[in-house]
Amino acid sequence: MGENVRKTILFQSVLAFLCHIGHGFMLNSNRRFSRGAALSMTGDFAIKPPSGSEVVDKTIVDTDAFLNTLKFERVSSTSDQNCDEFFGHLLGERRGTLGIVRDEALSLLQRKVDPVVEIKKPVEHEEYTPYNTQPIEGETLLVPRGLQTYGLPIVRPKMEAWRYFNVREWVTNRYMESATESTCDLEKVQVALEGRGAWLDDEECHARLIYIDGQFSEELSKVNDFVSNIIEIKNDDDPKLIQCLSRLPDGFTEKLAYEEVEAESLQSKIEEDPDLIMYSKLSKPNHNMGDPLTNFAINLQSGNAAFCALNSVKCESVAHVNIPSQEDIEKPIIVVHVASDDGAQQSYPRTLVRMGTDSNASLQQFSIDLGGRVSKFTNGVTQVYLSKSAKLDHNILEDSVEEFEKYVDIDGDAGERERERVGMKSTTLSHIDVHVAEDANYSPTLLHYSSIGNCRTILQISLLEHASSCDVSSLNLTGGLVRSQQDFKVHHIDYETVSKQNQRTMCGGRSTAVFRGAIRVEREGQQTDAEQLAKSIMVSDRARTWAIPSLEIIADDVTCTHGATVSDLSEEELFYLRSRGMDRQFARNLLMGAFVNEICDKVNGPNRQKVSSVVKKYLEAIAPRGDRAIKGDFQSV
Repeated sequence: MGENVRKTILFQSVLAFLCHIGHGFMLNSNRRFSRGAALSMTGDFAIKPPSGSEVVDKTIVDTDAFLNTLKFERVSSTSDQNCDEFFGHLLGERRGTLGIVRDEALSLLQRKVDPVVEIKKPVEHEEYTPYNTQPIEGETLLVPRGLQTYGLPIVRPKMEAWRYFNVREWVTNRYMESATESTCDLEKVQVALEGRGAWLDDEECHARLIYIDGQFSEELSKVNDFVSNIIEIKNDDDPKLIQCLSRLPDGFTEKLAYEEVEAESLQSKIEEDPDLIMYSKLSKPNHNMGDPLTNFAINLQSGNAAFCALNSVKCESVAHVNIPSQEDIEKPIIVVHVASDDGAQQSYPRTLVRMGTDSNASLQQFSIDLGGRVSKFTNGVTQVYLSKSAKLDHNILEDSVEEFEKYVDIDGDAGERERERVGMKSTTLSHIDVHVAEDANYSPTLLHYSSIGNCRTILQISLLEHASSCDVSSLNLTGGLVRSQQDFKVHHIDYETVSKQNQRTMCGGRSTAVFRGAIRVEREGQQTDAEQLAKSIMVSDRARTWAIPSLEIIADDVTCTHGATVSDLSEEELFYLRSRGMDRQFARNLLMGAFVNEICDKVNGPNRQKVSSVVKKYLEAIAPRGDRAIKGDFQSV
């Protein structure tokens, strides 16, 4: 009996020790433990010891003396150096016309960044946290990934945000700057836009802004008091305008956009706790993002802050939509950014949307590549600010005239022709940064049906105040060898905010489609209602798709759901249609059209049918040929 008791006690001791070790790794992965840390463990939570405790934290150091013992190093691999050379090539010597906005962005890019050193705070400090990364005395620290050369994180192959983008091959491309203005035929451009559904006549739209290779076309545009083009930013311009244009994503602009959206809750938040309006301090002390220059923060970022700053440095025109309070714009506003067939290889479109209190508008925003003999790099930034009770229906459409090769999954010669296609080396980067105030609603619809080889669209929405909401719909179509990625992040910052995401992907040939959707709910975001659903259809065995929905919830009273599905066209539905007299190809096209129609129907103008016909033609190009070798709902040959 005594032997059994000893075995039981020994087993329990070993089990307790293993649980303690496992719990430590769970709480502090990639972090160090300090034996003298003043921390009490209760279940899955870390709590401060009771007041009056005589626990002495031996890890608290003399800051100045401790920092003098540390060493900093900048280590770059060959692929890192290639990425920095690529970005330096894009940065070049030519500068845009945004004045102080340009200068601030350039200074951020050119600054030298040292590793962020986090010093452990005493237990009684209000920002004390056990999740501390204080280094060891005398340790050598490496500069965080992507910051070896520039002051904002540059693209890296192993960065989480860029891991699906084939960075190593992409950064070998070179895109030349244009030293002269575009000389393309404006009549030819208008005909091309009309054929793609990217044109509304004067009587059909409230305003129309057309940009060709980043330069404003006054002849093709229709402007008014609310919709105009900004050619240059001067130091004495509207401070609010400069503030809106200067904002960078991922916490590199520390203050949240409460001033830009004229939030009524700003003063009360400052009085309650000034940290409530600081990006790095939200849900402090244990769950805040912290300094954006740490490895921890960089791993959770969109990876696009440097490219947004690059846009500010190089941009020469801004499409400015400024709807005053109480205005209800009935007709759609259309903004079109064109990459012409004989224009510059680099272009930097910029759109700024400011919606006043109780205003209402619909906006169509097109990005169209007209093809040509050279590959192109388009780096677009869109910033949207919605004040109290404003409503914006926003269509974002990415299109290209050049067609990809069909049946590259079964035809080797078609695959070779596709690799040599000019558009395969072209790149389109789009960043949409949205800030929503109380009771305001933002409803974006994103359609990607482009043959550009490398496309990446980032949509970040911050629901700043009570009862703000968004309803996101998106469609990602890929064929040939096209690689397209859509990254969405909805940030619930205040209570009773609502978000819905409905994302659909269809990929054929040997293309790659990626969806990364994130929802983050801060501690103050109680009673949040968030939905996220990604549906993907693969019509080829050689295609690839990733659907990665995620939730990060700090609040404890929320309703949040997320899910993803990946499948082929239903064999049962195909059989039903064919039994009614339809041939195989028509039945497939019918099912594929039904899958995308729900998103296409949200195009908010009289050009909806034309856009739908262009999308339908794209679907026909990615539809598989022949019958399946293996029957079933998840295989296709």
